[in-house]
Amino acid sequence: MATTGSYPIVADGSPVVVTVSSAGATSNAPFAGSAGQRISLKISNVTITSTKVSILKPDGTNLVTPFTVLKSGYYLDVKTLPTTGTYKILVNPKYDYTGRMTLRLYTVPPDPSGPITTAGPVTVTTTVPGQNGTLTFAGTLNHRLAVNLTDSTYNNAKFRVYSPDSSLLSTAITFSRAGAFFEPKILPAAGSYTLQIDPTLTAVGSVTVQVYDVPADPSTAITACTSLPCAPTAATTGTPGQNAGLTFAGTTGQRISVLAGNSTYAVPLKLSVLNPDASQLFSPPLTVGGIDAFVEPQTLPANGTYTILVNPQLADVGSLDVQLYTVPADVSGAITPGTPLTATTTMPGQNALYTFTGATNQRVSLNLSNVSYGSAKVSILKPDLTQLAPPLFVPNTFGSFMEPVKLPVNGTYRVKVDPQAGSTGFTDVGLYVVPADVTGSLTANVVKHVSITTPGQNSVLTYAGTNGQRITVDVTNVTLGTSECCSAKIKITRPDGSALQTSKSFGTLGTYIDSKVLNATGTYKVWIDPVDEAVGDLDVLLRLVPADAAATSGALAAGGTTVNVTTTAPGQGAKVSFNATAGQRFAFKLVSFGAGFCDVKVALFDPNNTKLTGYTCAPNDSFFDTRTLPLTGTYKILLDPQGSSVGTASLALYAVPADIVTTLSGSPVTLTPGQNAYLSFTGNGGQTATITPGSGGTVNLAKASIVKSDKKTGVGGSQFWSPSFADPVAATLPVTGSATYYLFYDPIGGDSGTSMSFSLGLS
Repeated sequence: MATTGSYPIVADGSPVVVTVSSAGATSNAPFAGSAGQRISLKISNVTITSTKVSILKPDGTNLVTPFTVLKSGYYLDVKTLPTTGTYKILVNPKYDYTGRMTLRLYTVPPDPSGPITTAGPVTVTTTVPGQNGTLTFAGTLNHRLAVNLTDSTYNNAKFRVYSPDSSLLSTAITFSRAGAFFEPKILPAAGSYTLQIDPTLTAVGSVTVQVYDVPADPSTAITACTSLPCAPTAATTGTPGQNAGLTFAGTTGQRISVLAGNSTYAVPLKLSVLNPDASQLFSPPLTVGGIDAFVEPQTLPANGTYTILVNPQLADVGSLDVQLYTVPADVSGAITPGTPLTATTTMPGQNALYTFTGATNQRVSLNLSNVSYGSAKVSILKPDLTQLAPPLFVPNTFGSFMEPVKLPVNGTYRVKVDPQAGSTGFTDVGLYVVPADVTGSLTANVVKHVSITTPGQNSVLTYAGTNGQRITVDVTNVTLGTSECCSAKIKITRPDGSALQTSKSFGTLGTYIDSKVLNATGTYKVWIDPVDEAVGDLDVLLRLVPADAAATSGALAAGGTTVNVTTTAPGQGAKVSFNATAGQRFAFKLVSFGAGFCDVKVALFDPNNTKLTGYTCAPNDSFFDTRTLPLTGTYKILLDPQGSSVGTASLALYAVPADIVTTLSGSPVTLTPGQNAYLSFTGNGGQTATITPGSGGTVNLAKASIVKSDKKTGVGGSQFWSPSFADPVAATLPVTGSATYYLFYDPIGGDSGTSMSFSLGLS
């Protein structure tokens, strides 16, 4: 067999790349070794598909018989060299494979070792791949040994305990950076036990080891409680690895439940119940953390002594309060649909089961109210005792409601009340046979009365609609439930089933669905879905909405042009049109419509139908301040009455002259609606300008402020002036040197008339 290369390697030196470049050839890596030297080998960066690697002694025989190396690499654990001389690592690819691999050879120093006792922890550190750590412990016959591994820096390692005769005390455990706990093991002999830390592959690092001489598990008697209240029994462990047992005498057929809480353990523990023969009464064990945990009722299979086993995890110690209950038979009886009953359970784990006779395709609903349980799960069981529908989870006091479900077969059904987490108490249970939903047809502009008599019953009303019709729906005289906002939901669907109106909540105050445009001819449906157990009456009125009302303004005038427009049906909008030219200044006021804060919303659109203002709630006398119109053409003011409001809207439209710009001379100025005034004066930086209004004037309210020459930037405070109340407005002038400033006088809400006179003081 041909050798294509020799690549000398030094233990603890740099890695060496070994290449086999010819099919069927081998390469080797020679190194100098000494008798008794311990070595390990890491093989990485392999490009050869499959290779046999071996180590030859100086006499050419195998120190390590050939082993297979794939592209994933390999780690050869510690080997001791028998003689001094030149050893060779032989690389022999299989078949006609060629390629390369990287070898790194380590001299492995003696394993770190030392004694350990229960007096305190010992940290074991390994520094070279292949090195293990060993600790020796003087063990006593029949004592129990537990070991806690913490502060690990290993990604992966194994821990073993060897008896004095070098046999394994127990199966090795694997640990990582999270550490691990070696559960108590009984020592079979007195003598020196060895604890071994064996890092995986090339891992190096450290771990802290603590050993415990674990005393016998504490055992305490516990008495099953037969009536409430009853005191808990504490299960306490003081040494890592200890379990705690609570024993009680049980009898065949006895039902028990267990409540565990007030845990001081840092890590969730496991709780189980052991039969007299030490087998588990139930599986898997219950996990108990920071909140109470409950073992549902279990039936004891035999007379004898049972044990509640508290098994802390890892090296945890602490205490746990445990309560044991004898659970009486479940409450039982019959429930009559339509007649609620009170289900009361008196012991943790006790359920209530009520039977009723059901028929195929019957619909039933379930209402839970007046709840005192911390929580409970309530379900309906079919005759075969499987669940009819997902159970209701009933939180304390809030109750819950199960929407109608259809019964699949004739037979005896059961309502099961299952209190959770050891809770006891009561709840009112109402079972209802739900008749068909209330149906009927709607005629436009005719009130339809709906009466819902059974919890879970809905109403579906149909309307034969025509493409392009506009409708509104008004729900009034509602007695469903007691909530003003949320006793029921309403939605409207199109003939194809899609939503014309998505689900909307309403209560005893009723609701109004604003104008909707029908997009197809066919049957529309109005769905009424009471919330939970609500029953009662309501009136539904579907109206046809006529085309929006329209009015056109005459020529705009500075003093205002009045336009009236009248809506006659709920949902009907209104439009006021006027002509204007580009650059014209315009303002308008809603003089009157209805009497509420938001009986109507108003918006302004330009000739291209672009919205110039958003829809705004407009109480009476709402003024829409001056804006410069962008285009020549016909503008529209659209009015959207809210709810079912109808009536006549009165608007005043104004052509607003340019703002008055003049010198502040002390004389009053006269303004039309929407017009402002800028009164100039000259002052020096640092001066204080004080403008004092005189008496009189017909403008009811205006805002006065001092601004810079850009007519925008304020330089001080502002005041609201009226003929009867007007404090001076003052500001320190900020511009260095002499500059022009203005008194900006802005009537509020479109007010107009003559201002008071003004006087200027500079200091």
